[in-house]
Amino acid sequence: MPDSHSRLAPVRVEIAASWRRTAQSSLPTSARLDELPVTDVDPASRLIEAARPVLDRIAGEIAGSRFTIMLADRSGRIVDQRFGTSSLRARIENVGGVVGRQFVEENTGTNGVATVLETRHGIAVHGGEHYIEALRPYSCYGHPVFDRTTARLAGVLDITCAAAESNALMRPVLVRAAEEIELALIASARVADQRLLAAFRAVSRRRGKAAVVALGRDVVLTNDIARDTLDAVDLALLSALAERTPGDTISHLRLNSGRAAVVRTHRIGTDGGVIIEIRVRRLTAGSAGIDTARPVLISGEPGTGRTTRATSLLPREPRIFDAAAQAVSAPELRESLSAGGAVLIESMDRLDDSVARDLAHALDSTEAHVVLTSGPVEALRDEHQAIAARCPAKIELAPLRHRTTEIPGLAREILCDTGARLTSDALRALACRPWPGNLTELRSVLMSAAARAGHEITVADLPGGPSRASSRPLSLVEQAECATIRHALQACGHNRRAAARMLSISPTTLYKKLRAFGLDALEHAR
Repeated sequence: MPDSHSRLAPVRVEIAASWRRTAQSSLPTSARLDELPVTDVDPASRLIEAARPVLDRIAGEIAGSRFTIMLADRSGRIVDQRFGTSSLRARIENVGGVVGRQFVEENTGTNGVATVLETRHGIAVHGGEHYIEALRPYSCYGHPVFDRTTARLAGVLDITCAAAESNALMRPVLVRAAEEIELALIASARVADQRLLAAFRAVSRRRGKAAVVALGRDVVLTNDIARDTLDAVDLALLSALAERTPGDTISHLRLNSGRAAVVRTHRIGTDGGVIIEIRVRRLTAGSAGIDTARPVLISGEPGTGRTTRATSLLPREPRIFDAAAQAVSAPELRESLSAGGAVLIESMDRLDDSVARDLAHALDSTEAHVVLTSGPVEALRDEHQAIAARCPAKIELAPLRHRTTEIPGLAREILCDTGARLTSDALRALACRPWPGNLTELRSVLMSAAARAGHEITVADLPGGPSRASSRPLSLVEQAECATIRHALQACGHNRRAAARMLSISPTTLYKKLRAFGLDALEHAR
């Protein structure tokens, strides 16, 4: 905690919490906000259009006074400002308060914009309660603006004045203004969503064989092909691609399944969303896309359905070798491969190194229909990598935590003979679990819950009971973001700072998202 704050006692709980969060970012209290980058703002965005009449009215009310009102978007970037006097404008801009500059706690500390982004509720910050020294001559009150159609944060409204002139009227003025903006957002959302839906339907009709996704502010629409082709991680990648590309583009993207895709994005107006067309070379198990006359490798974590997929590819009853269940000898494998027919080699990554080397050579000349299963290819040792290299066709099964959008359909299949159904809250709770046991664990959880609950399965019926992650609904975009974060954490050995770098976000932003999705408790439990 900065020494200059130590004399403030007692410190309000919410201010102390903000100081602690900021301190984690190693931000000095002497930081200069006017040196932070400034980015362009779209003056026709939904938030600005909805807020403009409200800000115009408030500008008239504060004219001649030493008050400033600022509007920030959901990322903390200032998108509009109104000043009571021109001299106040100069002072506020001198300390960094300009349109296009982002106010988040990691770079601006405790204030009426950044701290509201963290807490999602209104807060007053008086004088010395600001973390950054340059802001301490001022007092401010910030209040969140929500999109009521989605219950997600749309922005922050802030009113600022000299610390000596702070008064209790700041709060009701801002609360009333935020409510007016929220009502205007409801009206504008209907128009934008209708426009996006019309464009989505038109493109889906024209592009009969393409996966089509429509992304709005808080809306995700997918056609049947997209639902069959894309998983939650893919949706997150597409969302990130759409944010990076301001206009109509053609891009090349590798999906989470490893397949290459050509992606076309088309923007609908300035703030009406984006339509994305995805064309991939699809390989469907058991179809002509898989040549089972040559060795095929099915890889993935345990419980992802490797055996089910493998057996579906074989044309007849196979001879099965399971290296995870018992030791497999090289002579046994050579005999089966030379006899032809169908051979399934389960968990080939568990074969002894000498047996693996022998198998790799035998695969070069066999005429048998061979399908092998293994753990993730990138984790294979050299001897087992040599086997994988001899498999022209490879199918990698994504773990369940990266396929959360498939959970409702999988749950219906698992529960079809039980007569039980999941409530929407229970489905959301399932989507937030890490699923280390993948489909095997999902089946166990659902059957246990069905036996306990009977006809309707609620959150309370799930093993472990309600979790913080299931306390609020997650949109499809949030589920995709949640899955992407899990993937990054796993890839980085659950090193949060490394995961933040991989995701191109700050550690503070990652910590905030972990809390929002209820993943922080899971990480602490490791």
